[in-house]
Amino acid sequence: MLSPSSLLIGGTAAIIISSVGSVLNIITLYVLLSNKRLRRNPTTVLIIFLTASNLFYTAIALPMTGASMLNNRFFQHHPLLCQLLSFFFYWSFAALLFIEVALAVNRWAAVCTNKFRKLNQRKHTNKPF
Repeated sequence: MLSPSSLLIGGTAAIIISSVGSVLNIITLYVLLSNKRLRRNPTTVLIIFLTASNLFYTAIALPMTGASMLNNRFFQHHPLLCQLLSFFFYWSFAALLFIEVALAVNRWAAVCTNKFRKLNQRKHTNKPF
């Protein structure tokens, strides 16, 4: 079991990181979604999904983690929130991993193969938004 001072520091850090991370992810989404030319690039679309997944984590899962650190009995009074936190945490983590794998494959193909360069041209790229 952690000491009360460690839980206070951890909970406060989680709330601060959640606030700053949410604001920065919203700004990033705004910048990427407001430029149509950027949205045509498949790598940018993956980064948009990565940012959205990260926003989901910083806006929902991280504040609930901080609340549970600041109040040890938080989930005893809210058992449904405990289950939702587990779902949101693992969902966002899995989404993050899959998107990072897709980005790694995208970057590998862009650097190491010529076929991908042809597919990545503007006439073959779908407009996702």
